[in-house]
Amino acid sequence: MLLMKLAPALLTVALVAASAHSWADYFVERDLHGSWCFHTKEYPDGNQSNEKVSYHFGVDQQLRMTEFTYETRSAYSLRGSRLKIDKIGRFDVLQLTPSQLLLKHRNGSLLHLKRGRCQ
Repeated sequence: MLLMKLAPALLTVALVAASAHSWADYFVERDLHGSWCFHTKEYPDGNQSNEKVSYHFGVDQQLRMTEFTYETRSAYSLRGSRLKIDKIGRFDVLQLTPSQLLLKHRNGSLLHLKRGRCQ
């Protein structure tokens, strides 16, 4: 009998928890727009490499990647927490804040980016 009385409250708590989880798993594409500096790649074995590649995510869903004088372009799309970059691969977006972007590649490596072009 007590369970029947608590059922509506438990259902409400479950729905709130589920919706909060869903929001945490989705990122807004406009937050990605602009320039980012890919500065560190962390490999699954714990090793790291220093990088210096500027990424510019355009509103036209085109990514411009610049390393020194070399530049390439690729289409990209962000759906939920999945970022697909045609020429590079698919990533899970682990963090997207105004100043930091953390991507996880399917091979387990982490890409650390900070807002702005690389200097």
